[in-house]
Amino acid sequence: MRCNEDGFWELATTGTDKVAPVWQARGGEELPRLIGKGDHLTLVHNGYLKEMSLYVNGQWVDSIELATPFVATGGVQLGRAFLDDTYREYLSGAVDDVRVYNGAADPELIQKISLQTREQLSL
Repeated sequence: MRCNEDGFWELATTGTDKVAPVWQARGGEELPRLIGKGDHLTLVHNGYLKEMSLYVNGQWVDSIELATPFVATGGVQLGRAFLDDTYREYLSGAVDDVRVYNGAADPELIQKISLQTREQLSL
């Protein structure tokens, strides 16, 4: 997940985390909230369906079909990207309430988590 050149949230992925990969990007219709509570972003990797999906504030934005299973040789990166053998694209903002699940979350669960997160932020 990242903001594209036009400033919209998008799902961007490669088939590997090696140097000079080929990128696929989808989405790009939802602007990040610059003031207030921020956005609840969800990335779902479904290995069975070979797809990655982006949800913004509980709503599905887009999916990318993966031609092959994603092969990662390093850890999960939050707030930055590891591109061409170096860290780049640092997040200008804050990260809160990170969750990693063993399995693909369904749309109903994503909506419930997004609603819970927004309710907690309003307290």
